[in-house]
Amino acid sequence: MTDLHHQLVICSAESCLGSPARWLPSDLAAIRLYQMMGGRLILETEGSPSSVRQLYRQAGLQLPILCWEGNWLYSFATGQICGGEPLPGRDMRALARDLLEAFPGAAMGILTGGGKVYLPRINRLAHAQLKKEGCLYILSELDSIPAPWYQVTFFADPAQFGRIRMYLSEKDFQNYQIRQKDLWLQFLPRGIGADQVLESIWRDWNIQPENTLWLGCRSLGPETLSRLGRVVAAYNAEDAVKKKAALRLQNACEGCIGKELYRLCKEAES
Repeated sequence: MTDLHHQLVICSAESCLGSPARWLPSDLAAIRLYQMMGGRLILETEGSPSSVRQLYRQAGLQLPILCWEGNWLYSFATGQICGGEPLPGRDMRALARDLLEAFPGAAMGILTGGGKVYLPRINRLAHAQLKKEGCLYILSELDSIPAPWYQVTFFADPAQFGRIRMYLSEKDFQNYQIRQKDLWLQFLPRGIGADQVLESIWRDWNIQPENTLWLGCRSLGPETLSRLGRVVAAYNAEDAVKKKAALRLQNACEGCIGKELYRLCKEAES
Protein backbone atom coordinates (compact mmCIF):
# COMPACT_ATOMS: atom_id res chain seq x y z
CA MET A 1 0.00 0.00 0.00
CA THR A 2 1.26 3.49 -0.88
CA ASP A 3 2.72 5.47 2.02
CA LEU A 4 1.20 8.90 2.74
CA HIS A 5 3.57 9.80 5.56
CA HIS A 6 4.55 13.01 3.74
CA GLN A 7 0.95 14.29 3.85
CA LEU A 8 -0.54 16.34 6.70
CA VAL A 9 -4.25 17.12 7.15
CA ILE A 10 -5.48 19.54 9.82
CA CYS A 11 -9.24 19.40 10.30
CA SER A 12 -11.60 21.52 12.39
CA ALA A 13 -13.73 19.23 14.55
CA GLU A 14 -16.62 21.67 14.93
CA SER A 15 -16.72 23.04 11.39
CA CYS A 16 -16.01 19.93 9.32
CA LEU A 17 -17.42 17.05 11.40
CA GLY A 18 -20.11 18.64 13.56
CA SER A 19 -21.60 17.24 16.76
CA PRO A 20 -21.24 13.53 17.68
CA ALA A 21 -24.85 12.83 16.71
CA ARG A 22 -24.07 13.95 13.13
CA TRP A 23 -20.75 12.25 12.47
CA LEU A 24 -20.84 10.47 9.14
CA PRO A 25 -19.61 6.82 9.08
CA SER A 26 -18.00 7.58 5.70
CA ASP A 27 -15.90 10.35 7.29
CA LEU A 28 -14.70 8.10 10.11
CA ALA A 29 -13.91 5.30 7.66
CA ALA A 30 -11.92 7.70 5.47
CA ILE A 31 -9.92 8.90 8.48
CA ARG A 32 -8.99 5.32 9.36
CA LEU A 33 -8.01 4.47 5.76
CA TYR A 34 -5.93 7.62 5.39
CA GLN A 35 -4.04 6.79 8.60
CA MET A 36 -3.56 3.16 7.53
CA MET A 37 -1.78 4.52 4.45
CA GLY A 38 0.57 6.54 6.67
CA GLY A 39 -1.16 9.89 6.37
CA ARG A 40 -0.98 12.22 9.34
CA LEU A 41 -4.10 13.96 10.64
CA ILE A 42 -4.38 16.58 13.38
CA LEU A 43 -7.78 17.43 14.82
CA GLU A 44 -8.26 21.13 15.53
CA THR A 45 -10.73 22.60 18.03
CA GLU A 46 -11.38 26.03 19.49
CA GLY A 47 -12.09 24.38 22.83
CA SER A 48 -10.35 22.03 25.22
CA PRO A 49 -9.15 18.44 24.59
CA SER A 50 -12.19 17.15 26.50
CA SER A 51 -14.47 18.56 23.81
CA VAL A 52 -13.04 16.20 21.15
CA ARG A 53 -12.00 13.20 23.25
CA GLN A 54 -14.89 11.03 22.00
CA LEU A 55 -14.17 11.86 18.34
CA TYR A 56 -10.44 11.29 18.84
CA ARG A 57 -11.06 7.78 20.15
CA GLN A 58 -13.80 6.82 17.73
CA ALA A 59 -11.76 7.87 14.70
CA GLY A 60 -8.69 6.02 15.96
CA LEU A 61 -6.51 9.13 15.96
CA GLN A 62 -2.99 9.02 17.34
CA LEU A 63 -1.34 12.40 16.87
CA PRO A 64 -1.64 15.37 19.23
CA ILE A 65 -4.59 17.70 18.72
CA LEU A 66 -4.51 21.43 18.06
CA CYS A 67 -6.68 23.08 20.69
CA TRP A 68 -7.54 26.25 22.61
CA GLU A 69 -8.04 28.30 19.43
CA GLY A 70 -5.02 26.74 17.75
CA ASN A 71 -2.52 27.95 20.31
CA TRP A 72 -1.40 24.59 21.70
CA LEU A 73 -0.75 21.00 20.74
CA TYR A 74 -2.02 18.54 23.34
CA SER A 75 -1.17 14.84 23.51
CA PHE A 76 -3.75 12.40 24.85
CA ALA A 77 -0.95 9.83 25.04
CA THR A 78 1.04 11.83 27.60
CA GLY A 79 -1.73 14.00 29.03
CA GLN A 80 0.43 17.06 28.45
CA ILE A 81 0.72 20.13 26.26
CA CYS A 82 3.55 19.38 23.86
CA GLY A 83 5.61 22.12 22.27
CA GLY A 84 5.66 25.83 22.91
CA GLU A 85 7.06 27.84 25.79
CA PRO A 86 4.96 28.54 28.90
CA LEU A 87 4.44 31.94 30.50
CA PRO A 88 7.20 33.19 32.83
CA GLY A 89 6.31 31.46 36.07
CA ARG A 90 7.00 33.58 39.16
CA ASP A 91 6.23 36.92 37.53
CA MET A 92 2.99 35.69 36.00
CA ARG A 93 1.81 34.30 39.33
CA ALA A 94 2.47 37.67 40.99
CA LEU A 95 0.62 39.51 38.21
CA ALA A 96 -2.35 37.14 38.52
CA ARG A 97 -2.54 37.84 42.26
CA ASP A 98 -2.42 41.59 41.68
CA LEU A 99 -5.21 41.43 39.08
CA LEU A 100 -7.51 39.41 41.32
CA GLU A 101 -6.98 41.90 44.13
CA ALA A 102 -7.47 44.96 41.93
CA PHE A 103 -10.62 43.68 40.19
CA PRO A 104 -12.63 41.70 42.75
CA GLY A 105 -15.60 41.06 40.43
CA ALA A 106 -13.47 39.36 37.76
CA ALA A 107 -12.65 35.66 37.43
CA MET A 108 -9.55 33.87 36.19
CA GLY A 109 -8.80 30.57 34.45
CA ILE A 110 -5.25 29.22 34.27
CA LEU A 111 -4.23 26.54 31.77
CA THR A 112 -1.43 24.32 33.08
CA GLY A 113 0.96 21.90 31.39
CA GLY A 114 -1.30 18.93 32.13
CA GLY A 115 -4.05 20.48 30.03
CA LYS A 116 -6.16 21.30 33.08
CA VAL A 117 -7.77 24.67 33.77
CA TYR A 118 -7.67 25.92 37.36
CA LEU A 119 -9.85 28.76 38.63
CA PRO A 120 -8.78 30.77 41.68
CA ARG A 121 -12.07 32.66 41.24
CA ILE A 122 -15.17 31.96 39.13
CA ASN A 123 -18.04 34.12 37.87
CA ARG A 124 -20.88 33.57 35.39
CA LEU A 125 -18.74 34.69 32.44
CA ALA A 126 -16.05 32.13 33.20
CA HIS A 127 -18.59 29.36 33.76
CA ALA A 128 -20.33 30.06 30.43
CA GLN A 129 -17.08 30.20 28.43
CA LEU A 130 -15.61 27.03 29.93
CA LYS A 131 -18.88 25.20 29.36
CA LYS A 132 -18.77 26.30 25.70
CA GLU A 133 -15.22 24.96 25.41
CA GLY A 134 -16.24 21.63 26.93
CA CYS A 135 -13.62 22.25 29.58
CA LEU A 136 -13.52 20.51 32.95
CA TYR A 137 -12.15 23.00 35.44
CA ILE A 138 -10.78 22.83 38.98
CA LEU A 139 -11.41 25.43 41.67
CA SER A 140 -8.18 26.13 43.51
CA GLU A 141 -6.29 28.66 45.58
CA LEU A 142 -3.89 30.62 43.38
CA ASP A 143 -0.77 29.47 45.25
CA SER A 144 -1.81 25.82 44.83
CA ILE A 145 -2.05 25.93 41.03
CA PRO A 146 0.86 23.91 39.60
CA ALA A 147 3.38 25.25 37.09
CA PRO A 148 3.95 25.62 34.22
CA TRP A 149 1.20 28.00 33.14
CA TYR A 150 0.48 28.24 29.41
CA GLN A 151 -2.29 30.80 29.31
CA VAL A 152 -4.21 32.93 31.79
CA THR A 153 -7.75 34.08 30.94
CA PHE A 154 -9.25 37.01 32.84
CA PHE A 155 -13.07 37.17 32.69
CA ALA A 156 -14.52 40.62 33.33
CA ASP A 157 -17.19 43.08 32.31
CA PRO A 158 -16.02 44.59 28.97
CA ALA A 159 -16.57 48.05 30.45
CA GLN A 160 -13.55 47.33 32.64
CA PHE A 161 -11.16 46.37 29.85
CA GLY A 162 -9.85 49.90 29.45
CA ARG A 163 -9.08 50.13 33.17
CA ILE A 164 -7.47 46.70 33.15
CA ARG A 165 -5.18 47.58 30.25
CA MET A 166 -4.23 50.85 31.92
CA TYR A 167 -3.46 48.94 35.10
CA LEU A 168 -1.28 46.47 33.18
CA SER A 169 0.60 49.25 31.36
CA GLU A 170 1.83 50.56 34.70
CA LYS A 171 3.34 47.20 35.68
CA ASP A 172 7.04 46.51 35.22
CA PHE A 173 6.36 42.93 34.11
CA GLN A 174 4.94 42.84 30.56
CA ASN A 175 6.58 39.73 29.12
CA TYR A 176 3.39 38.37 27.53
CA GLN A 177 0.93 39.12 24.75
CA ILE A 178 -2.76 39.91 25.27
CA ARG A 179 -5.70 38.76 23.17
CA GLN A 180 -9.13 40.20 23.77
CA LYS A 181 -12.61 38.92 23.03
CA ASP A 182 -16.04 40.08 24.10
CA LEU A 183 -15.87 38.93 27.70
CA TRP A 184 -12.24 38.13 28.44
CA LEU A 185 -8.62 39.11 28.17
CA GLN A 186 -6.12 36.33 27.61
CA PHE A 187 -2.42 36.36 28.52
CA LEU A 188 -0.21 34.21 26.31
CA PRO A 189 3.54 33.78 25.83
CA ARG A 190 5.03 36.00 23.17
CA GLY A 191 5.38 34.36 19.79
CA ILE A 192 2.64 31.76 20.23
CA GLY A 193 -0.31 31.13 17.90
CA ALA A 194 -1.57 28.78 15.20
CA ASP A 195 1.01 30.04 12.68
CA GLN A 196 3.92 29.34 15.02
CA VAL A 197 2.53 25.93 16.00
CA LEU A 198 2.15 24.97 12.35
CA GLU A 199 5.72 26.08 11.61
CA SER A 200 7.00 23.87 14.42
CA ILE A 201 4.99 20.89 13.14
CA TRP A 202 6.44 21.28 9.66
CA ARG A 203 9.94 21.49 11.07
CA ASP A 204 9.72 18.73 13.69
CA TRP A 205 7.79 16.24 11.53
CA ASN A 206 9.63 17.00 8.30
CA ILE A 207 6.43 18.00 6.46
CA GLN A 208 6.45 20.31 3.45
CA PRO A 209 3.88 23.14 3.62
CA GLU A 210 2.67 22.28 0.11
CA ASN A 211 1.72 18.81 1.40
CA THR A 212 -0.59 20.30 4.03
CA LEU A 213 -4.39 20.33 3.71
CA TRP A 214 -6.17 22.85 5.98
CA LEU A 215 -9.84 22.00 6.54
CA GLY A 216 -11.54 24.58 8.70
CA CYS A 217 -12.33 28.13 9.63
CA ARG A 218 -9.49 29.43 11.77
CA SER A 219 -7.47 32.10 10.08
CA LEU A 220 -3.72 31.99 9.65
CA GLY A 221 -1.36 34.75 8.63
CA PRO A 222 -1.28 35.58 4.90
CA GLU A 223 2.22 34.16 4.47
CA THR A 224 1.30 30.86 6.15
CA LEU A 225 -1.92 30.54 4.15
CA SER A 226 -0.03 31.12 0.91
CA ARG A 227 2.29 28.18 1.66
CA LEU A 228 -0.46 25.61 2.21
CA GLY A 229 -1.05 23.05 -0.51
CA ARG A 230 -4.84 23.14 -0.28
CA VAL A 231 -7.43 24.95 1.83
CA VAL A 232 -11.07 23.98 2.29
CA ALA A 233 -13.12 26.69 4.03
CA ALA A 234 -15.88 25.83 6.46
CA TYR A 235 -19.21 27.65 6.19
CA ASN A 236 -18.16 29.94 9.06
CA ALA A 237 -14.54 30.44 8.00
CA GLU A 238 -12.88 33.79 8.28
CA ASP A 239 -12.61 35.81 5.07
CA ALA A 240 -8.88 35.21 4.61
CA VAL A 241 -9.46 31.44 4.64
CA LYS A 242 -12.39 31.68 2.20
CA LYS A 243 -10.29 33.75 -0.19
CA LYS A 244 -7.56 31.09 -0.28
CA ALA A 245 -9.95 28.11 -0.36
CA ALA A 246 -10.26 25.72 -3.28
CA LEU A 247 -13.64 24.64 -1.89
CA ARG A 248 -16.21 26.19 0.44
CA LEU A 249 -18.52 24.12 2.61
CA GLN A 250 -22.18 24.89 3.17
CA ASN A 251 -22.46 23.03 6.48
CA ALA A 252 -20.35 20.94 8.84
CA CYS A 253 -21.75 17.54 7.91
CA GLU A 254 -21.59 17.20 4.13
CA GLY A 255 -18.82 14.60 4.14
CA CYS A 256 -16.07 16.96 3.05
CA ILE A 257 -13.28 15.44 5.11
CA GLY A 258 -14.13 11.98 3.83
CA LYS A 259 -14.07 13.14 0.22
CA GLU A 260 -10.78 14.97 0.67
CA LEU A 261 -9.09 12.03 2.38
CA TYR A 262 -10.34 9.53 -0.21
CA ARG A 263 -9.00 11.89 -2.90
CA LEU A 264 -5.57 11.89 -1.28
CA CYS A 265 -5.58 8.11 -0.96
CA LYS A 266 -6.57 7.67 -4.59
CA GLU A 267 -3.93 10.10 -5.82
CA ALA A 268 -1.28 8.28 -3.81
CA GLU A 269 -2.18 4.96 -5.43
CA SER A 270 -2.26 6.29 -8.99
